[in-house]
Amino acid sequence: MMRSTEILIRDIENLGYDTAFGSSNPEKPNQQLWIYKPGGYPNPIAKVSLILQCRVNTMFNGVGKNQAELLKVLTDYATRGL
Repeated sequence: MMRSTEILIRDIENLGYDTAFGSSNPEKPNQQLWIYKPGGYPNPIAKVSLILQCRVNTMFNGVGKNQAELLKVLTDYATRGL
């Protein structure tokens, strides 16, 4: 059985986006999943907390209206179990 993080990564990459683990705190790496536009886009368009159970700090700072499928995947992940 796949963990929810593995499923999230698979779903995002199936949409054609790139993913990487990251953190804004260098002492605690890999607390977030960073999502990038395809083609080596340098800045993440979204950061998803993998630590907070409620996922409240999921950020969609660069996800626009043309990325509706990605927004649905992220929203479903952020609100699962509610």
